[in-house]
Amino acid sequence: MNLKSSWSVLVSSSLMACIVCLTGCGGGESLPADAATVKGVVTHNGSPLAGATITFKQTGGKQVAFGKSDASGAYQLTSVNVDGGTLAGSYTVTVTKYEVTGGDELDVDDPNYDGAPDDEEAEPANLLPEKYGDISTSGLEFKVAVGANDIKIELAD
Repeated sequence: MNLKSSWSVLVSSSLMACIVCLTGCGGGESLPADAATVKGVVTHNGSPLAGATITFKQTGGKQVAFGKSDASGAYQLTSVNVDGGTLAGSYTVTVTKYEVTGGDELDVDDPNYDGAPDDEEAEPANLLPEKYGDISTSGLEFKVAVGANDIKIELAD
Protein backbone atom coordinates (compact mmCIF):
# COMPACT_ATOMS: atom_id res chain seq x y z
CA MET A 1 0.00 0.00 0.00
CA ASN A 2 1.45 3.36 -0.94
CA LEU A 3 1.39 6.58 1.11
CA LYS A 4 -1.49 8.09 -0.90
CA SER A 5 -3.82 5.10 -0.39
CA SER A 6 -2.85 4.85 3.31
CA TRP A 7 -3.75 8.53 3.73
CA SER A 8 -7.14 7.94 2.00
CA VAL A 9 -7.94 4.99 4.28
CA LEU A 10 -6.99 7.02 7.37
CA VAL A 11 -9.12 10.04 6.34
CA SER A 12 -12.06 7.81 5.37
CA SER A 13 -11.88 5.91 8.66
CA SER A 14 -11.64 9.13 10.68
CA LEU A 15 -14.54 10.67 8.81
CA MET A 16 -16.69 7.56 9.33
CA ALA A 17 -15.86 7.52 13.06
CA CYS A 18 -16.90 11.17 13.37
CA ILE A 19 -20.20 10.54 11.58
CA VAL A 20 -21.00 7.53 13.78
CA CYS A 21 -20.18 9.49 16.92
CA LEU A 22 -22.23 12.51 15.89
CA THR A 23 -25.30 10.47 14.99
CA GLY A 24 -25.05 7.94 17.79
CA CYS A 25 -23.63 9.92 20.68
CA GLY A 26 -25.87 12.97 20.59
CA GLY A 27 -28.76 12.83 23.01
CA GLY A 28 -30.92 15.09 20.93
CA GLU A 29 -32.08 18.41 22.26
CA SER A 30 -31.69 18.69 26.00
CA LEU A 31 -33.79 20.75 28.39
CA PRO A 32 -32.50 24.11 29.63
CA ALA A 33 -30.73 24.09 33.02
CA ASP A 34 -33.78 25.52 34.84
CA ALA A 35 -36.30 23.18 33.17
CA ALA A 36 -38.29 20.20 34.32
CA THR A 37 -40.33 17.39 32.87
CA VAL A 38 -43.73 16.83 34.45
CA LYS A 39 -45.83 13.73 34.01
CA GLY A 40 -48.42 12.04 36.15
CA VAL A 41 -51.94 10.69 36.37
CA VAL A 42 -55.15 12.65 36.90
CA THR A 43 -58.10 10.96 38.61
CA HIS A 44 -61.68 11.99 39.33
CA ASN A 45 -63.41 10.33 42.29
CA GLY A 46 -60.66 7.70 42.30
CA SER A 47 -60.95 6.73 38.61
CA PRO A 48 -58.53 7.68 35.82
CA LEU A 49 -59.75 10.76 33.96
CA ALA A 50 -59.39 10.49 30.17
CA GLY A 51 -59.52 13.48 27.83
CA ALA A 52 -58.90 16.15 30.47
CA THR A 53 -56.87 19.29 29.80
CA ILE A 54 -54.34 20.01 32.54
CA THR A 55 -52.93 23.55 32.72
CA PHE A 56 -50.06 24.63 35.00
CA LYS A 57 -49.75 28.44 35.49
CA GLN A 58 -46.59 29.63 37.23
CA THR A 59 -47.27 31.55 40.44
CA GLY A 60 -46.07 35.11 39.96
CA GLY A 61 -44.70 34.30 36.51
CA LYS A 62 -45.75 34.11 32.89
CA GLN A 63 -44.93 30.45 32.30
CA VAL A 64 -47.86 28.23 31.30
CA ALA A 65 -47.61 24.50 30.56
CA PHE A 66 -50.34 22.13 29.47
CA GLY A 67 -51.12 18.52 28.70
CA LYS A 68 -54.02 16.22 27.86
CA SER A 69 -54.74 12.99 29.68
CA ASP A 70 -54.98 9.69 27.81
CA ALA A 71 -57.36 6.78 28.43
CA SER A 72 -55.46 5.77 31.58
CA GLY A 73 -55.45 9.34 32.96
CA ALA A 74 -51.73 9.78 32.21
CA TYR A 75 -50.52 13.20 31.09
CA GLN A 76 -47.24 14.95 30.24
CA LEU A 77 -46.75 18.71 30.17
CA THR A 78 -45.27 20.80 27.41
CA SER A 79 -44.89 24.55 27.03
CA VAL A 80 -43.91 27.17 24.49
CA ASN A 81 -40.56 27.79 26.23
CA VAL A 82 -39.70 24.15 26.90
CA ASP A 83 -40.81 21.48 24.43
CA GLY A 84 -41.66 18.39 26.49
CA GLY A 85 -41.51 20.23 29.81
CA THR A 86 -41.68 23.51 31.67
CA LEU A 87 -39.60 25.74 33.92
CA ALA A 88 -39.06 24.89 37.58
CA GLY A 89 -41.19 26.83 40.08
CA SER A 90 -44.51 26.96 41.91
CA TYR A 91 -47.67 26.44 39.89
CA THR A 92 -51.42 26.71 40.28
CA VAL A 93 -53.24 24.06 38.26
CA THR A 94 -56.59 23.86 36.51
CA VAL A 95 -58.23 20.74 35.06
CA THR A 96 -61.12 20.77 32.60
CA LYS A 97 -62.92 18.22 30.49
CA TYR A 98 -65.40 19.54 27.96
CA GLU A 99 -68.14 17.84 25.99
CA VAL A 100 -70.09 19.61 23.26
CA THR A 101 -73.84 19.49 23.86
CA GLY A 102 -76.79 20.90 21.90
CA GLY A 103 -76.70 21.57 18.19
CA ASP A 104 -78.43 18.36 17.15
CA GLU A 105 -77.90 18.86 13.44
CA LEU A 106 -79.03 16.06 11.20
CA ASP A 107 -76.70 14.53 8.67
CA VAL A 108 -77.58 15.03 4.99
CA ASP A 109 -78.16 11.27 4.74
CA ASP A 110 -80.83 11.36 7.48
CA PRO A 111 -84.40 11.07 6.06
CA ASN A 112 -85.51 13.91 8.40
CA TYR A 113 -82.89 16.33 7.02
CA ASP A 114 -84.65 19.37 5.52
CA GLY A 115 -81.64 21.51 4.63
CA ALA A 116 -82.50 24.21 7.16
CA PRO A 117 -79.74 25.21 9.59
CA ASP A 118 -80.19 24.22 13.22
CA ASP A 119 -80.82 27.31 15.38
CA GLU A 120 -79.34 25.71 18.49
CA GLU A 121 -75.67 26.51 19.03
CA ALA A 122 -73.51 23.70 20.33
CA GLU A 123 -72.21 24.72 23.74
CA PRO A 124 -69.32 23.00 25.49
CA ALA A 125 -70.08 21.73 28.98
CA ASN A 126 -67.37 21.13 31.57
CA LEU A 127 -67.87 17.59 32.94
CA LEU A 128 -65.90 18.38 36.12
CA PRO A 129 -66.81 20.55 39.10
CA GLU A 130 -66.44 24.20 38.04
CA LYS A 131 -63.91 24.95 40.81
CA TYR A 132 -61.23 22.89 39.02
CA GLY A 133 -61.51 25.03 35.88
CA ASP A 134 -60.75 28.32 37.66
CA ILE A 135 -57.23 29.19 38.76
CA SER A 136 -58.53 31.11 41.79
CA THR A 137 -60.68 28.23 43.11
CA SER A 138 -59.02 25.00 41.96
CA GLY A 139 -57.00 24.53 45.15
CA LEU A 140 -54.42 22.63 43.09
CA GLU A 141 -50.91 23.91 43.76
CA PHE A 142 -47.68 22.07 43.03
CA LYS A 143 -43.96 22.75 43.21
CA VAL A 144 -42.05 21.69 40.09
CA ALA A 145 -38.36 20.95 40.66
CA VAL A 146 -35.58 20.93 38.08
CA GLY A 147 -35.41 17.47 36.48
CA ALA A 148 -38.12 14.80 36.39
CA ASN A 149 -41.38 15.29 38.31
CA ASP A 150 -44.23 12.80 38.74
CA ILE A 151 -47.33 14.68 39.94
CA LYS A 152 -50.59 12.88 40.67
CA ILE A 153 -53.68 15.09 40.49
CA GLU A 154 -56.69 13.81 42.42
CA LEU A 155 -60.06 15.47 41.86
CA ALA A 156 -63.26 14.81 43.81
CA ASP A 157 -66.85 16.11 43.67
